[in-house]
Amino acid sequence: MRLKIHPAGKEPVATVVIVLGIVALLTMMFVPFYLYWVTMTVVLFILVIIAWTLSFFRYPNRTIPQANDGTIFSAADGKVVVIEKIKTNRFPEGEAIQISVFMSIYNVHLNYVPISGTITSVEHRNGLHIMAIKPKASLENEQSETVIITPEGKQIIVRQIAGAAARRVLAFLKPEQEVLAGDELGFIRFGSRVDHIIPIDSKLNVKIGDKVKGCLSVLAVLNTK
Repeated sequence: MRLKIHPAGKEPVATVVIVLGIVALLTMMFVPFYLYWVTMTVVLFILVIIAWTLSFFRYPNRTIPQANDGTIFSAADGKVVVIEKIKTNRFPEGEAIQISVFMSIYNVHLNYVPISGTITSVEHRNGLHIMAIKPKASLENEQSETVIITPEGKQIIVRQIAGAAARRVLAFLKPEQEVLAGDELGFIRFGSRVDHIIPIDSKLNVKIGDKVKGCLSVLAVLNTK
């Protein structure tokens, strides 16, 4: 099967291939033949790095399964590391549920819209680059926050959070844009995490430690009554 690269990865992939290709060429030109094992080691290492870079920016072909209007899908591939009630004035009840999915450097890093609705705001905030798995990463790390309002008036907040290795958070959507669950929301380059902030009365469908896939795994279902 042909590996498809996401457009967000074409520039960094090209850079990696060119730079490491030059390193490989210089190694083969200037390392003496009797040290061929050095050349072979360097070339093998370069091939591994290029293969990993291509894999990181892979672009899976996914179709969201049928679900009711209140289904909240995961916006990211990875592992559920946080499920907790949080205090917030962003919701009428004064509290909400936060579900955090940690993406390792081996996960697909394309992020998806978790539920159909209208984008009300997209905000990028600069910050630190501490390990994304740590709780304070939600408050202190560089991040992009996308707010979605469902047709029933329910609010969902998705935070793309940069990690220790991530240096760029990409958000693809604009305010007032109509979106469907499974649409592309953004991309985070290298290890990172995504927080889903959902209404407090939502019915959870995952637990800490579960592995989930973006736009395929159901995190929760809204109370639409």
